[in-house]
Order: sequence, then structure tokens, then C-alpha cells
Amino acid sequence: RGHNVTLVSIRAAIIPGVKVLPRSVGKVDGLKIWPLLSYIRLLLTLPFDLRRERPDIVNPQYCITHGTIAALVGARPRVVNVWGSDLIWDGAGATPWWRKALIRFSLQGADTIISTSQFMADAVENILPNHPPITLVPFGVDTSHFMPRTEPNKNSKVRIGFVKTFAKKYAPDIFIKAAAIAAHQSPDIEFTMAGRGRLLDQMRQLAAEQGLGGRIAFPGFVPHDAVAEYMRGLDVLVNCSRSDSESFGVVICEA
Repeated sequence: RGHNVTLVSIRAAIIPGVKVLPRSVGKVDGLKIWPLLSYIRLLLTLPFDLRRERPDIVNPQYCITHGTIAALVGARPRVVNVWGSDLIWDGAGATPWWRKALIRFSLQGADTIISTSQFMADAVENILPNHPPITLVPFGVDTSHFMPRTEPNKNSKVRIGFVKTFAKKYAPDIFIKAAAIAAHQSPDIEFTMAGRGRLLDQMRQLAAEQGLGGRIAFPGFVPHDAVAEYMRGLDVLVNCSRSDSESFGVVICEA
């Protein structure tokens, strides 16, 4: 629509029409120290980026990380997104006090909060009763792009797939263990797990331990503009999230 978009991120990416400023230090999908150092670098460089780019809107994508950094440097006007992984604690026990403090600090000075669901808007209300205005913007799916294949699948085998980040909340281990059961029952099924994340190597090892061998493929990260084509190559898509912080499974809408 003719907007100029600059993305400042701890990851590098090539996005057509978007100016990407990567701020990574080390392998951010590896040890936790690298994302932490990358966020510190982002904090130190963001004031210079803002002065150079002079944005009309600053949109922190995640509340706790980007929202806190944007608040610390006084970025305005600030429109903060809230997601389940930000506000819904998946760990044992109650939400840590420091996490609640970061959420409140990130949100209380925002000009507007964007939520994809009423569920997340209610979660904001519970943490910060006197919050800035919340606008609900549910996820949409471009049905001219996400459409069924026009030709039947000529592959004689049934293809069952997964496309998510390899993180505990998305339960890639459940998919693999279920795949092992299905593979034992039928030789006419093959499996594919697309995505990246800290658990990827661990899941490859689990697949080998479960005896899946050549029955399961790990094609890696699929860019969003290629997800529809990836899904059209499947007969079944499985989403097995185990956590309440999966507040809006957009992959289900896409599938």
C-alpha cells in the first residue's frame, strides 16, 4: 500500500519491500545467551535507528522483549502487540513478579494495544486494569493464496505434516510419537515437519529413536509466502499445541 516499513530484529531476514536491520549476536536459535546479548544490542542501537528512520509509528511485535525495549528508549507513538506467549505463563507455579513488571512497563505507556482475540484483551485487563485503549484485530487469511490444490494428490502415500516453531508449547514431540504409532500401523504414510527453533536437533534425534528413519522429513524454515504451497502438498495438517498461550492458532485458519 505504499508504506515504508523498517524491521529491526535480532534475526536476519530477506523480506521483499521491507528494510531489515538485523541486530543478532551469535546464533540466536542456539544457547539462550545469544538472544539476550542480541536484545541488549537492539536496545543500544534502537535510539540511533529511530533518529535515522524517523518512523510515524513504532510497533513492538512482542510485549515483553520489544515492548520493553521501545518503552526504555521512549519510542512514540507506540502500538504494542500482545500474544499468548507474552501474557500467559506456561511455566510451573504463578507468573514471576519480574515478568508481570515487564508487561506492565511495556503496556502502560503505549498509545494503543493491539490484540488478536478477546481472550488476550481479557488477559491484559487482568494484568493491567488501567490499560491504554485496546483494538481487536483478528488474524485474517488471504483465501486467494491459501486455497486447496486444484489437482488430486498423485502421490500414493498419505502425507501428514506439521508447520510450527520447534518449541515445547507446540508439542513437536507429541507429533513424532504419534507418527511412530501411525508409521507402525501403515507403510503408506510419510511425515514432514517444517520449521525452526531450539528443539529442532532434539526432535531429529527423537525421530531416529522412534524408528522413523526415512519416513519423516525436516525441510527447515518455510517462508510465509511458501506456507500455502507447503500445505497443499499435505493430506493432513496436525497442530498439537499443549499450552493455553496458543491464544489464536493462525495455522489452523491457513490449513
